[in-house]
Amino acid sequence: MKTINLIIPYFGPFPSYFQLFLHSCETNPTIDWTIITDNVDKHDYPLNVHIVNSTFSELVQKIQTKFDFNIQLKTPYKLCDYRPMYGFLFPEIIRDYDYWGYCDVDVIYGDLRKFLTDDVLIYDKVFELGHFSLIKNSKECNELFMKPIKEKLFYKSVLSSNKNFNFDETFKDRISINKLFSDNNYKIYGKSTAADIYTKSSRFLLDDMYQNHEKKSNSFFLWNKGKLWRYIKENSEIRKKEYMYIHLQKRKMSVRIEEESCFKIIPNAFEPLEVSIDKIEKSFSHIKKQNFNLHYFKIRYKNFLAKIKKVMGKIRK
Repeated sequence: MKTINLIIPYFGPFPSYFQLFLHSCETNPTIDWTIITDNVDKHDYPLNVHIVNSTFSELVQKIQTKFDFNIQLKTPYKLCDYRPMYGFLFPEIIRDYDYWGYCDVDVIYGDLRKFLTDDVLIYDKVFELGHFSLIKNSKECNELFMKPIKEKLFYKSVLSSNKNFNFDETFKDRISINKLFSDNNYKIYGKSTAADIYTKSSRFLLDDMYQNHEKKSNSFFLWNKGKLWRYIKENSEIRKKEYMYIHLQKRKMSVRIEEESCFKIIPNAFEPLEVSIDKIEKSFSHIKKQNFNLHYFKIRYKNFLAKIKKVMGKIRK
């Protein structure tokens, strides 16, 4: 079995459901996570989640020693552009693993190994998005980010700017680490097995890496003993599909459960399932599938303020 370690530098408060995230890590005991953080809140960390205590400034200093030019790393969010470099930046963390990777904490994992099969773990890079990507632990793959693109060392532009480049994932027409893998004839496994929630809807609609999303959905998610399922009604038929994980896209969620072995995931809460699992299909119409929330309007308002700020900036110039 190929060994895996996912690296997460994270600074500041964790999401309200962080303990559920940790629990979903615990149910994947053959995979490790390393969290580099300044957070000292008490949590029940499973054995496969390792904590490295560090302030953000200490991490910036450590990263700077790896490069002979000045990097720009003013905020933790900019670390997203550094993700494809973690193998190069943290050799002491990845030393004993076949694959290392990067991911988000606004996720709940299902059965990862069901999807990360031997047929998948022959690729040089597994998946193309920032919320979960794996890279084969080899000197060539770990230093691939340094390769030129059209005779230009693009990574230097990324590291010398405070701007966000989305270097860690495929996003629209931006240059990312995936281009370097494909341009240099490395193999990428790109088939997504995640339930990626669309950001601009109060309901849970699935999105894909090309920004195509469902228009409507009569569904809910169920996490049950390490498995993540989506139940959805389509054309009068109730379908059940298993996912590798659900990505909640930084959505604020309420935790309304006492038992962690089985729970629903709906907008915008983790709640107990009202019926026994064997009665889901029969009782589907009576299962609550969302709570009232203002997520859509909050997103629109936030985007509106960002546009105003951008316009005002241009006027001042």
